[in-house]
Amino acid sequence: MKDDRHEHEQEVLYPEEEKENRRNRSIIQWVQHFKQTYGVPYMVLLSAVFFNIGFSVLSDLTIKDLFKHYLNLEPSEAQFFSSVIAFPWGFKVLFGFFIDNVKIFGSVRTIHLKISGIMMAVSLLLLRLPIFQHKYLTCALLFIFNIFGAITDVACSAIMVALSRRDPQNGPADLQTLHVIFVCIGGICGSLTASVANEILSPYDVLSLYCLIPLILSAVSFCVEDFPVNNSLKPLENFCASLKHMSNKIVFGTLVFMFLSRALVPSYGDIMYYFLINVLEFSKSVIALLSMIAFSTAIFGSFIYNLCLKNIDFRLMMLIAHIILGMAIMTTYLLVSRISKEVLGINDILFSFFTDMAVDVLYVAFVAMPILVVQTKIIPRNVEATIYSIFGSLRNLANDTVSPFVGGIIAKSCGVSRDNFTEISYIVIIQFLLNLVPICLIWMLPSSKTIEKYSLEIQRQNAAQERSEIESGSMIKKNEYTPFTDEESAVKNKQNADSPTSRPKKSMKINK
Repeated sequence: MKDDRHEHEQEVLYPEEEKENRRNRSIIQWVQHFKQTYGVPYMVLLSAVFFNIGFSVLSDLTIKDLFKHYLNLEPSEAQFFSSVIAFPWGFKVLFGFFIDNVKIFGSVRTIHLKISGIMMAVSLLLLRLPIFQHKYLTCALLFIFNIFGAITDVACSAIMVALSRRDPQNGPADLQTLHVIFVCIGGICGSLTASVANEILSPYDVLSLYCLIPLILSAVSFCVEDFPVNNSLKPLENFCASLKHMSNKIVFGTLVFMFLSRALVPSYGDIMYYFLINVLEFSKSVIALLSMIAFSTAIFGSFIYNLCLKNIDFRLMMLIAHIILGMAIMTTYLLVSRISKEVLGINDILFSFFTDMAVDVLYVAFVAMPILVVQTKIIPRNVEATIYSIFGSLRNLANDTVSPFVGGIIAKSCGVSRDNFTEISYIVIIQFLLNLVPICLIWMLPSSKTIEKYSLEIQRQNAAQERSEIESGSMIKKNEYTPFTDEESAVKNKQNADSPTSRPKKSMKINK
């Protein structure tokens, strides 16, 4: 009977009227669907992790302040250090393989959240010691902090991908929407905190207060039962399965495009931070509020994607995405060249406010959400952490290491420093021109129809593999459908799973 239940979930088709019902759901019905499909404990855990990711804007802004005012780094030097401390995020694949295959105290995934939260807090607290208040030692501790931050992200992503299979049609979009919402809520809270804290406290004090967030995350993970993973596969078998999956043309083309489209375009995050403070004389609280605007508008971007854009072809979405990114770069050019104020007569803060608001909505809707949904759909079971972390590794390596590093080299070559920003408009023009290159690589991406066919093939393979595991006794079926830690709820859900009347009704289905 359990096999029939799973087969029903995997192979049921969703008629148009059901999609219409989903669009008409209220927020309360949406929350109830999440509760019934994925379970409250896992939703609390994922929400806590996503909130932490967004709230990390507090640490990001504080570290920029630390580099500029306390360690007295040049813009290009700060950009270089930022790329170095973000380096662990580019190698999440190693953490993913470790999480998929290594048990610690009998736990596979939640144990990493418990340990990582504690180690993140310890690494930040050590910054208060005078011996570590040197630029190289500070960089080393922040590097360690990002190692455990990346491990947390990988473990959470693996759980999210596995949970999305409980609703194959809608799970990826629903959980990625949850991801965006709580990252944005965390980002808003982090930005508001930074706008006050960075004005009245030293960076060391702010980072010490930030330690409470990873400690809370660690405490939440202690209240959640570990997510079941097939323990019959050996690490070498998992590794071979991952390589086979990555060699698929659809997956490989998506990976290569995602990396090159970001690595080829330089970024100037730290340089712009220096420019806003030194030239435009923005206060740290204004910069924090601009970050809050970005997170606030990103929520609308996720809803726009779900309501209007998710049926548009993936290739077309990426083409539109790079056109939008080009427009965003040109708004930056208008700001740094002073055209926005001297020619258009627009106040710098107002110009930054409205352009950031528009760009961030479009970025989430056309860039972030499509990529997140696609990579969730094409990941097989039992190697969720490994495959998802490969996507994340390449994305982070390009975004946080290669792109800032290239941007730092370009800025230094053009003579941009903390006292000289006369050439900053030229480096923005270079950024705009390089943004045109990925448009020539769109052909590497699969179409949406190809992605859907491949996703259905993975679902059938997952269903067959799970039935085989259940028959061989290598996996306890009860745990996959029962995330609750209390024994009574687990027994009740198991009984419901064995009952013919417990099969999910079509009216209970939902989508991303």
